[in-house]
Formats: sequence, C-alpha cells, structure tokens
Amino acid sequence: MNGQVRWSDRVRYAVDNTFSRGTAALIVWLAGLSLIVVLLAALLLSLTGAAQEGEGRLSLVEAAWRGLMRALDAGTMGGDTGWGFRLIMLAVTLGGVFVISTLIGILTSGVEGKLEELRKGRSRVIESGHTVILGWNEQVFTIISELAIANENQRRPCIVILGDHDKVDMQDQVRQKVGDTGRTRVVCRTGSPIETAELSIALLNTARSIIVLSPDSEDADCEVIKIILAITNHPAAAGNPTTSSLS
Repeated sequence: MNGQVRWSDRVRYAVDNTFSRGTAALIVWLAGLSLIVVLLAALLLSLTGAAQEGEGRLSLVEAAWRGLMRALDAGTMGGDTGWGFRLIMLAVTLGGVFVISTLIGILTSGVEGKLEELRKGRSRVIESGHTVILGWNEQVFTIISELAIANENQRRPCIVILGDHDKVDMQDQVRQKVGDTGRTRVVCRTGSPIETAELSIALLNTARSIIVLSPDSEDADCEVIKIILAITNHPAAAGNPTTSSLS
C-alpha cells in the first residue's frame, strides 16, 4: 500500500457513509438515482426524436413524464412501439425495477429496525403530571394498583416505570399481576435509574411525583442513594417541585 487514495476508494467511502446514515439517506439517494435515469432517458428521447409510431418528437417534459411512469410501473411499456423508443424505455424500466425493489427492501428493514428499537423501550416519554417509578421489584405491582385507585378522578393519569428490565417483560408482568388499571396508563421504559443521562427517558421535569424502589440486592440502600443523587444532579429535575418517595 503506497497510501495513494484512488477515485474508486473515495466513491466506496462515500457509499459506505451513506449506508451508515440509515433508511432516510438511502431513500434520498434512490430518489436521486431514479431522477437521473428518468432525465437521461428524457434527454435521449428529446435529442434523438425517438417516439412511438405515429407520434412526433416528444418534448423534454413529456418524455420525462413517460419515463417516470415506466420507472414506477414496468407494465406501462407493454404497448410501446418503435424500436428506438422501446430500447430507451426498456432501460428506464429496468432501472425502475432495481430502484423499486431496493426501496421495498430498505423500507422493510427500516420498519423492522424501528419496531426493534421501540421494543427495547429506549424512546423518551412525552407526558405531563405523571408519576415516575424508578427501579423494579415486587412492590411495583402494589404501588401501581394503589395509584390506579387514587387516579380515578384524574384526567389522563399516567405511570412511567424506568427499570433495568426488558420493556416487554415489564409490561407483561404488569398486565398479569395488576390487571385492569382503569383510566391510568402504565408506560414502561428500559434504563438504569442510576445513570443521570437515562433519567431523561422518564421526563422528570414534568412529573408530579417520583417513587424510588429499593432494588433486590445486598447493597439496596447504597443503590437507592445513588438513584436519589442521580435525580438531584439531573439538570431537568433541578429546582423542580417534584417529590421523591422511597419504597
């Protein structure tokens, strides 16, 4: 290796960076590629005068529109006539088939990735006047039941649980052991209450109250103190009149 960077290396590097940016960037690139193919075909049709039998020279706009229709729907070219027109439209159609099939694959992967991200429970809640429960143990089910009764006269009551367990597992246990919570919605998120950055998931600055659960460990008191210190040092909770309770 002499350290020389070739043009192909730069192109490969740019492609790698594009793919690493996610679904949105790939869709933009595919849309740009489709536009280039359609415009090139329209330019060829306009310059060469290739058209269907019985038609005159197509304008650039009309040629671009026909190319776009064939890129989106391969069946559109079934009635084309004139070999020059057919060959150009065939190239556009093949490009459209590649782009559309790739787009479907990208959208499928993007939706699956988003569902997996939601399943991990790492998205921030958008609530106000809610009750935040930090931690997870067997006492959480009793607390949820009591809060559900107390919130019967509240408007859109919500309980947000932030624990170091799987979000889906926490939701399943709440449904099985608590059952119907009436008007109270229970939102579970996965995160460590000790980490100041992860407390932002529960939106402490708009919470009505904060309940800290004692973890099932030998150093439970130490863990609770760490959680309270994390709440105190959290920039969003500083100076906020929310209360902290210990269970």
